[in-house]
Amino acid sequence: MSSTSLTARENCDTNDVNAVEFVKVAIVGAGASGLQCAHTLIRDFGFAPSDIVILEARERVGGRLYTTMETRRGLDGTSLHFAMDHGAAWVHGTGLDWEAPLSKEDRSFPMRNPMMALLEKATPSGESVYERHLNPIFLGNPWMRPQSIAHGANQIVLYVNGQELAKDSPLISLALKRHYALLDRVSDVGNTMFEQGEGMETTIQSVKETISKIQDEPNFRSELERLSEDDMEQVLALTPFYLHMIECWYGKETSDLQLCEFVDDKLNDDNADETYTAEGDFYGPHCTLKKGMSSILEPLLRDGVNKRIRLKEEVIKISNETNTVLLNTVLGTQIRANACVLTLPAGCLKETEGRYKFFEPAMSASKLEAISHMSMGSYKKVFLTFDRIFWPKEEAFLGMIRKSSFQTSDEPPGNCMLFDNLWARNDIPCIEAVLSGSAGSWAVGKNDEIIRDHVLSFMKDAMGIADEISSYCQDCQVTRWEEDPYSRGAYSSMSLGALNRHVEELRNPEWEGRLIFSGEATVTEFAGSVHAALFSGRNSAEKVNEYCTLVEAKLCCSQLDDAADKIGFLKPSKLNW
Repeated sequence: MSSTSLTARENCDTNDVNAVEFVKVAIVGAGASGLQCAHTLIRDFGFAPSDIVILEARERVGGRLYTTMETRRGLDGTSLHFAMDHGAAWVHGTGLDWEAPLSKEDRSFPMRNPMMALLEKATPSGESVYERHLNPIFLGNPWMRPQSIAHGANQIVLYVNGQELAKDSPLISLALKRHYALLDRVSDVGNTMFEQGEGMETTIQSVKETISKIQDEPNFRSELERLSEDDMEQVLALTPFYLHMIECWYGKETSDLQLCEFVDDKLNDDNADETYTAEGDFYGPHCTLKKGMSSILEPLLRDGVNKRIRLKEEVIKISNETNTVLLNTVLGTQIRANACVLTLPAGCLKETEGRYKFFEPAMSASKLEAISHMSMGSYKKVFLTFDRIFWPKEEAFLGMIRKSSFQTSDEPPGNCMLFDNLWARNDIPCIEAVLSGSAGSWAVGKNDEIIRDHVLSFMKDAMGIADEISSYCQDCQVTRWEEDPYSRGAYSSMSLGALNRHVEELRNPEWEGRLIFSGEATVTEFAGSVHAALFSGRNSAEKVNEYCTLVEAKLCCSQLDDAADKIGFLKPSKLNW
């Protein structure tokens, strides 16, 4: 990836850190949003690379897109190489332009995924984007639509209390039916609240609170009464797993999810879901990338963008000056820009409130209110490498559920765990455990060994393995986005009580339009995703262009006025009518 060849202050125009540098646009952050903004300014609006500087605190580009190339010993002893994405890892729907012809009714689905346009640029002429870059895993969103997507395509294996469930087990069908009936009732409750003029309350009430009110309704109990005690125990253990998959999609517990997110999310019947419904993703296959998410970044670093990036140059203060923005960096550099694009994640924006005069003057009250209503989801990946493969090789998901037990503060909450199983099919003995929501929060600050031992213990109990599988484990890597000072979480979401107007206010410029906010948190429909970051980068580039065009127009008028004064012309404002 190009980031490895970039060094701090590479190809910059000054060697004097005490000098004030002047640029048209300063972009804070070299993640997907910042790079997309710079790329759009150069390609679409005619800015020169020298008009732009991108300040990145990390020693690499990409932000929460981070790919490493790994080598593992395969089952036959050969070395196998593969991409490992420590942050975002999925193309969540390829979009209409990349699917087979659809009916007129299907044309109401969302537009093209911007990630696909970038992959097209990274594909040599005459080659297929799919064949070069994509690993299609699911035909749709398995986290939100597990019946048709995960189970329907035989892409998930479930373990409950030490037993592997047969894929055609009637207990799975019962659990799915119960799950979808529960979601329908959640939607009903929200719709009723709207009809009664209590729509605002649906932003405050959580999904978990709603479920707790309806879970013991007679129609939810009657389906279980005819089951044996053992089967009832299995269904009651399995049903929460599908809510856990939703929590993995959002990176939050149902106790933190707004009820309004699930209003009008009605299904056709109690037994089936649809292949596609808008859940912040796109129509079409959900894919991983053969060379990792760095493939998305490569096209954005072209056209001189890579030469305008300064790594390890953290911005420590942003000030509003007369018609400009002044940025101070940790290296002592001062940069004055006509406009500044700020791509800090929501978690970092929240931290600026506690930093002395990071913004000078302070943000508006409405901006501070918007920031306070945002939060960051917790999503830790635990990559485990073994000396053998003792789990199914072909299915992309493994769902594991174990019995409730007395939990101490040393154990994470929850009885469900999701595993991404994307490498075993290629004889790579590596698997990814997902710790999201409260389990992810539990892991913050704990060392890799503690986290590894918990995951292995969970696997052992859920799969019913008698052997001590810790002896099989050769390596463990844990992602640390929550601890990272430049992310403070995996991806953004709206806190309980947050409204769409808070997201709209978050992206509104400050300081007469000179300070522009960008990043995935500023896009209501797709918040938390790579495509949201790309959309926000385009939007911020448009705002920069509009503002700079206005500044240049005012400057031109001012120069004309000065010239008129010098040669004695009367300006209209001086005429006596």
